[in-house]
Amino acid sequence: MQLVSLPLVLVCMHLYFVVAVGSGEALGCNETSFANHAVAQRTGTDALNALVIAGKYLGGKQKIAGLSPDKLNECGNISLIDTPPDSGLQGTANASSNLNKLLYMYRSVLRNMALSETVISKADSSKLELLEIVFTRLSNQVEWYLQFRRCVCNHTQCTLPEGIDKYRIQQEIQMMYMQPNCTHMRSLNVIVHDLRNAANNTLTSLPDWTMAYSIRPYQLCHTLKALRSHCETGSRNCTAK
Repeated sequence: MQLVSLPLVLVCMHLYFVVAVGSGEALGCNETSFANHAVAQRTGTDALNALVIAGKYLGGKQKIAGLSPDKLNECGNISLIDTPPDSGLQGTANASSNLNKLLYMYRSVLRNMALSETVISKADSSKLELLEIVFTRLSNQVEWYLQFRRCVCNHTQCTLPEGIDKYRIQQEIQMMYMQPNCTHMRSLNVIVHDLRNAANNTLTSLPDWTMAYSIRPYQLCHTLKALRSHCETGSRNCTAK
């Protein structure tokens, strides 16, 4: 048992050391200090970014064809963990569980669309790929936030997310398809709507979530110019627009 727990102890010791060096004192569990920490700030920013991007693709000028916040009844409801407002760290853990499940469903439906050769425009296909990247990043960040906070605030208890049951989720996806009017795009409509809710639940579960998290470009955006140059001058034929 001691050998199994040693890596976690080392990680926590490293986090204490980093926090102490960076701030001049141990972070402890002060909610205000924790809310201002880089890990919480990045989690809040990623949640806000995902929330805004999903909202744009569900409606408005950047809407993906077939996605609408007003048409959510064709495929039934997805079974998710309830996340009441102001539920704190447990709410973050619940949002993380929902994110992981929804992301698996999202990827599964995208694969089904490809296999069935569902017709979709290149622009909308790119937006769907971006949504997968954005919510995968958020899922990873929320898991890091939960690990970090448990290490720094070792007396704070919450039920951390467990691995998803892929078999049961696949069954749930099949149940969606059995609805008379459910299609791949309509099932994606339900999933993206729930992903957006999960991002919002993540945001509102963070300490002092009413503070202004900023919407900022992802660091990947800064590499686009270099990537385009590589594609134009490289020996392989590729495009980056």
